Amino acid sequence: MIFPGPDPQNNPRMRLVPGKHDAPPIISNPDLAAAPGCGLASYGALLIAFCLLGIIAGGGGMIGLTIGMLQGSDRGPSPLRAGVATPVYLMGPLRATRLVALTEVPLAFHDESDDMDGTLACAMMADRLIFVQGEAGVVLPYAKLAAVTAEGEEHRGMKVTAQGTDAAGAPVSITCGFRAGEGGSRMLAQLESERLSAQSTPRPTEVSP
Repeated sequence: MIFPGPDPQNNPRMRLVPGKHDAPPIISNPDLAAAPGCGLASYGALLIAFCLLGIIAGGGGMIGLTIGMLQGSDRGPSPLRAGVATPVYLMGPLRATRLVALTEVPLAFHDESDDMDGTLACAMMADRLIFVQGEAGVVLPYAKLAAVTAEGEEHRGMKVTAQGTDAAGAPVSITCGFRAGEGGSRMLAQLESERLSAQSTPRPTEVSP
């Protein structure tokens, strides 16, 4: 006679332990099964959102920078400099006016042009001030210089104006513009010094008996 053995489903000691080749248990809770996938999807969407935000912000910054460069004048500082330290190409328009000799060099030169090409400039020569605009020029001799005035301040920008008459007696007014720190105050002082020097009355030479 064969006696039936104990039922493994009802005997906890005889329940089978799943082996390494057995299929994993099936999760019956749909919420738990979907949770990991939703977390990764949300994290990926968040990363994409941050990436798009960075691209938009960076693009806006580049657009703003480009507009600023196009609208503003970013020629940089153009200081008052000695003539011997002035690049030859900057003095090209000055020489094109035919108001200076070929070998004549300014005492001081200041370029005001936006393109930094010397087409708008003031040149202090040994005996006269020349204003250059394109290939035309205006001359004011120091001996005919009546007054030198300034508007503004060195650290904010200045306009130095020299007034007088030309060699024929016609009134002349030359204004040289300087941005902050470009040397407007130095030109003001130098023009005044040249005016006093050119207009000072020389003392007669004493002849000893």
